[in-house]
Amino acid sequence: DAQAEGAREDRGGEGSSRSLPAGAGAQRRLLLAPGAEEPAVDRTTATAKAISLGEMPTCDLTPIVAGLLASGEVIAAPSGVTMTATFPPPPLRAIATVDPRDARETLALVIDAALVAAPRGAEVDVVVGLNGGAQQGGVVVAASV
Repeated sequence: DAQAEGAREDRGGEGSSRSLPAGAGAQRRLLLAPGAEEPAVDRTTATAKAISLGEMPTCDLTPIVAGLLASGEVIAAPSGVTMTATFPPPPLRAIATVDPRDARETLALVIDAALVAAPRGAEVDVVVGLNGGAQQGGVVVAASV
């Protein structure tokens, strides 16, 4: 049905229906029973939870970035965008104090934003480096178009 294109249909009771907008502006909402309260949403990161338990999660960012770049090829290839990466030379590793899940989520946002911003035929360069050297323990990740 041409009218249904771009809209999602939600069927309520007694055969009634209503169309809800789809796409970027659409919002998902919980349907709650009368008098019920919306459940609390835990927005705490895995890193914050670990630190609150006295743990210091760490991970090597190099394989995370490499994996994200490999999956980013699906977005880059049709637009002729090339991706390059620079990593610390072995035996150095880009160890960061962060839970790997949080690192992956954050780095995916950075790399995806660079790929979306890249014009046709551009190059996206991602650099993973040691900020202050291996003794300082800092890591920097930069993406440029």
